[in-house]
Amino acid sequence: MITLKFITLYSLLLLAVLFSGTVSSSPFSTAPAEQKILHVEHEIRARILSEYTRWEGVRYSLGGTSRGGIDCSSLMQEIFHAAFDDMLSTRLPRTTAGQIEHGISATRSELRPGDLIFFRTSDVNRHVGVYIGEDRFIHASTSQGVTISSLQNDYWIKRYTTARRVLS
Repeated sequence: MITLKFITLYSLLLLAVLFSGTVSSSPFSTAPAEQKILHVEHEIRARILSEYTRWEGVRYSLGGTSRGGIDCSSLMQEIFHAAFDDMLSTRLPRTTAGQIEHGISATRSELRPGDLIFFRTSDVNRHVGVYIGEDRFIHASTSQGVTISSLQNDYWIKRYTTARRVLS
């Protein structure tokens, strides 16, 4: 038996479907723009992870620039120049000091795949990684070599300083 409650619920559902169709076809809808951003972020993440597979586990070496040993800023150069040569207008600087001045500032809440994230590991040392989404980043760890770490880790939370968006 069809009840008034069922008819009301069905009518509301029908209106919601009709309304959502109207909104998505509106010239003021942001859905296509949001979909494009998500597609670009997915592509950036995929490119970074592809490069990560080439570097995963390579030991950390201060000043290192090869698969025999690499430091954090050199890893960022290698990843970005291999994965984003078509998207970079200028070469990424070699040092964390240079990289932290590159691109535009991004807040922690605005992080997107491809953003460089910076940490202060001591009074004089900085560390850099690349954000891949879901609060994770790729970097050259002094203890683990090239790895993926969580921004939710207490060590990184305490040392996080800033982020830079180098891909536009």
